Amino acid sequence: ARPRGLYPFNMAVWSKDDIMAADMRKMGRWHELDHPSMIGVRHQGVLVDVGANFGSWSLFFAAAGHRVLAIEPAPQNVALLNASLCANPAWQERIRVYPYIVGNSEQAGKHCTFYVDPQNKGNMQVACDGPKPTNRVFGGSVLVKTLQDVLDEAGVGTIDTLKIDVEGFECNVLDGIPKLLDNYHPTTIFMEIASNRKSEECAKAVAQRGGFDITIGWDAKLTRDFKRGDVRRGMYR
Repeated sequence: ARPRGLYPFNMAVWSKDDIMAADMRKMGRWHELDHPSMIGVRHQGVLVDVGANFGSWSLFFAAAGHRVLAIEPAPQNVALLNASLCANPAWQERIRVYPYIVGNSEQAGKHCTFYVDPQNKGNMQVACDGPKPTNRVFGGSVLVKTLQDVLDEAGVGTIDTLKIDVEGFECNVLDGIPKLLDNYHPTTIFMEIASNRKSEECAKAVAQRGGFDITIGWDAKLTRDFKRGDVRRGMYR
């Protein structure tokens, strides 16, 4: 991998049938991100990466000196993340990997099924209830936790950047951490909404509650100035 302005590093990716991995193999980066500053994150801090895939955000943030909580349910992607950490042992204290589906409080404690796009293996969609998503194949069944549960387990005390990319499950993630803005004070939130009206409405609701500026496209980007520096304590309590 070749992050802009930083030393190259070894990164494990899918060998085929994955759009993001194809970019990595061709260019050494995912076209959306070659450095955190590319998306407006200019100071080292804490990234919580919900739907980490094989680490296109997590590893590039770690390379730039950020602390990272990578949450990814698909065992194959978790294996790739761990392989990348083995190849970069200096980052093993910088990145923590948690193999859960992140959902709301009603889903927590259950095992939900995820389905994989066979043409894009890193792309998965969760179905806790209801029918199987179309054009996808069975990927596995994984324990669900709320984001609050995962942050408590990890001992995270503050969040600078929150990224949520969970293929239409974004509102469930946010429902599982009702005091996100009050307790963790994120300054930047990225959510993939991909023309999903429900996810877009959830992003707009967070922006309104938290006083964020919001930009809507394929992703929703929420940014705000942080005024309460006295309560920012680093990643771990």
